[in-house]
Amino acid sequence: MKSGTLLGVALLTVGLAAVTGSISAQGRPDDPNGEHGRQCDESMLKGTYGTQVTGERPEAGANPTDKTKREQFFALALGTFDGHGSFTQVDNSHGFSATGLDRPGWGTYTVNPDCTGSVTVWNEGLPFPIQSRIVVLDGGAETRGIVVSPSVVVASTTSRRVF
Repeated sequence: MKSGTLLGVALLTVGLAAVTGSISAQGRPDDPNGEHGRQCDESMLKGTYGTQVTGERPEAGANPTDKTKREQFFALALGTFDGHGSFTQVDNSHGFSATGLDRPGWGTYTVNPDCTGSVTVWNEGLPFPIQSRIVVLDGGAETRGIVVSPSVVVASTTSRRVF
């Protein structure tokens, strides 16, 4: 092997080790069987979290299946999680065709032992819930997620505990 190739393999190995260590340090179990006793659950999400959402949705008034009438949108929410699977929030969203300001919301969440989970939120004024899948990071200080329903919304979320 050439020295450049060896260097590349060495850097890749160090990078993978750093990522693996980072995941373990973020509150995930050290091993898949949880033998070290570190597992996640709903109690990890307790307190107030700021959430940013970015994505794409149908334009206001458009047929949701019409893929030509879509827009980017951005949203912010401040939610309080109780550590037992329920939360309340207030959110604000903005796209070219619609803006929602100070909408109250409420919902439920689950956290699995492997630090994955789900969130279901009902927002005032919407006739359907928004469902997401999440990963809990940094011992519950942060979550990252994707919206999975309604399927016409394609969005990602990042939440961070603020207090």
